[in-house]
Amino acid sequence: MEAVIGWWREAGVDYAYSDDASGFLAEPEPDAAEEGEPAPVPVPPKRKPEPEKPAGPSLGAPEDWPTTLHAFREWWIRAPELDAGATGGRIAPIGAARPELMVLVGQPEREDRDRLLSGPDGKLLSAFLRAAGLDEEKVYRAAILPRHDPAPDWQARHAAGFAALAWRHIALVRPERLLVLGQNVRSILQHDPAQRDVGLRGLNQDGLEVPILAGMGLAAMRKAPRTKAKLWRDWLEWTGH
Repeated sequence: MEAVIGWWREAGVDYAYSDDASGFLAEPEPDAAEEGEPAPVPVPPKRKPEPEKPAGPSLGAPEDWPTTLHAFREWWIRAPELDAGATGGRIAPIGAARPELMVLVGQPEREDRDRLLSGPDGKLLSAFLRAAGLDEEKVYRAAILPRHDPAPDWQARHAAGFAALAWRHIALVRPERLLVLGQNVRSILQHDPAQRDVGLRGLNQDGLEVPILAGMGLAAMRKAPRTKAKLWRDWLEWTGH
C-alpha cells in the first residue's frame, strides 16, 4: 500500500477522489457551545420613508373658471391655482375678442417681460402676419401656460386641466380662425399630450365654429427654414389666398 501511495504521490496525486457525491447537502452540525441556543435572526435595516411627491398643479373645477374674457385675463394674471401659488413672471394674452385670427403658443418667451411674444419668436410671428396681410394689433396672441417654464411637464399640465382651460379661453375669444403653433400645443389640445403630429380639425361647440391650422413652434421654425415654407403653403391653402 505504501508503494502504491508512493507511486501516485510521485505522479502528483495528493488526494483521493470518489465518483459518488456525499455531504454536499448536509446541514452543518452546530458547535457544542451553541447547542440549545437559537441562532440570532438578522434584523433588516430600516428604510427611510420616501419623501412625498409634490402635488401637481390643480386648476379647480371648470364651473369656477371665469365666463367673460375680461375676467379671464384678470384671473390669468392673479389666480394662485394657475401655478401653485406663484404669480411672478406671468404674461397676459394680447388682443380683443372676436379677432380675425387667434395665435396660440405653448408658453411665453424667456425674453418676455410685459408683452407676450416680444422676443425672437415674436419677431418671426410679426413677419409672418405682415406677409399674410394681417394687422398685428388685431391678432389675438395667447399661450397655454401663464409664464415661461424652461422644462414644462406637459403630462402634468394636461392632467391639471390646462387643455380644457385653453378651450375655454378660445371660446371666450371667439376668433374667426385659430393658428396653433407647437407640437406640445397641438397634442395637449387633442386631449392626449403623448400624441404627436395629429391634425386638429377645429372647434365646434356651443354654437361656435373655429377652423384650426396647426404648425411647428416658432423656435423650431427659426432653426429650420423649410418648416416656415410649409406653414406658408398651408396658410395659403387654408385661407384660399
